[in-house]
Amino acid sequence: MDRDYFFRSIRQTLYKGGVPQSAVEALDLFLDDTDGKGYPAEHVAYMLATAYHEVGPGLVPKRESLNYSVAGLLSTFGRHRISEADARRLGRKPGEKSVPLARQKEIANTIYGGEWGKLNLGNTEPNDGWDYRGGGYPQATGRANFARLAMLTNVPLTAEPHRITEPAVAAIATIEAMTVGLYTGKALSDYHLPAQFAAARAIINADVKKNGEKIAGHARHFLTALNAGKYEPRRLVVDAAKPRPKVVPKPEPKPALEVEVTPEGGKVSASPTTAGLILAGLAAAGVAAYNWLAAFPCEYLNLFCGN
Repeated sequence: MDRDYFFRSIRQTLYKGGVPQSAVEALDLFLDDTDGKGYPAEHVAYMLATAYHEVGPGLVPKRESLNYSVAGLLSTFGRHRISEADARRLGRKPGEKSVPLARQKEIANTIYGGEWGKLNLGNTEPNDGWDYRGGGYPQATGRANFARLAMLTNVPLTAEPHRITEPAVAAIATIEAMTVGLYTGKALSDYHLPAQFAAARAIINADVKKNGEKIAGHARHFLTALNAGKYEPRRLVVDAAKPRPKVVPKPEPKPALEVEVTPEGGKVSASPTTAGLILAGLAAAGVAAYNWLAAFPCEYLNLFCGN
């Protein structure tokens, strides 16, 4: 794929003020993990559009902020997730610029913990709500989802959940999760793209009416750029510089040694062809002699004849 043409295209549409370095690096990571590896261009375009929508043009992976006001907690989460008393105690107070970190942790462990968190997110430990709060491009949330991403990415995200904000990890997590349908159960293959770019928002979130068409617009721009760069879904790459494994031929079997007794009384010379015939003849004679001796008592003396 010609990435110069790809970046030239998005500079004219999505990045009219220039592509930030963080976005260049993130887009390169996405393309490294998809170009020539079987992902259709329409799917890659929608992955990129989703990341662009979720974290902004800079494409810097994020962790979820729990900087909720009291009103925000009460309107966003039901009373089965957080009581009114806890919302008023933990939420951002008038005059506070942000909720202190200790209270943000308590909010996370409240709204993502308890029986609801155990049932829906696999959060079983007291601090799981905070440790496995949303993270990445689309924000995966909960111990169970981090465990699934760990399997998909081969990164130990259950033990090291903070790594979800590493751009390389966040990129492959987005690619794999949207391909298998980790976020909502809907996967990219469930939609006929690009015709259903807007409806595909359900892969991430149910807010299709609110954000579906906006993200579809981003996806169309990314698809145009991928086509400009001649993105290839499948390509066999042969790296001539890569050393090939050495092929070690099997050793030829050593020929049998031919023995010739000379008239002078015992000089020996070797020749593979005659030696093999001599040894084979000796072996056959030995077998015949053995068989004759074994049959002699029975055939000629009427002894040990069995039945």
